[in-house]
Amino acid sequence: MGSSELTGQVALVTGATSGIGAATAALLAERGALVLVAGRDRARGESVVAAIGDRGGRADFVAADLREAESVPRLAREAATLVGGRVDILVNNAGSYPFGPTEQTQDRDTDAVYALAAHAPAGRPGTPQEIAEAIAYLAGDAASFVHGAVLSVDGGRTAV
Repeated sequence: MGSSELTGQVALVTGATSGIGAATAALLAERGALVLVAGRDRARGESVVAAIGDRGGRADFVAADLREAESVPRLAREAATLVGGRVDILVNNAGSYPFGPTEQTQDRDTDAVYALAAHAPAGRPGTPQEIAEAIAYLAGDAASFVHGAVLSVDGGRTAV
């Protein structure tokens, strides 16, 4: 198990059944958070929860299809029920394009992703783990004064 920076915190990670969301859920759990894995696919969600548990972390699955507006209040209620109380929600955005292949992007033109990324200072696509690190920073105490910001995790693409 990793650091205890997020011990006592609850993290609700949407889209956590694969790719960047799964990497984020695993990293937040490694840092001590109880992670609520939210997604549409229960089997994949339970797989992420099991993987987190195998590494000594704590996680539960919450079914959610956030494409439907009524799912957001239901998700918040379910999350509060799972953790036994009030849920404070911190929303931050780690902008992350382009990034390398994940389960969702494997059918995309990989050459086009690499060509786009080549124009950024990093010269390559990001990885789900790199984006998860930025999200973990935003969730931790080190970012307690970061509010309403977009952290561009894009290999410097927005800087040039």
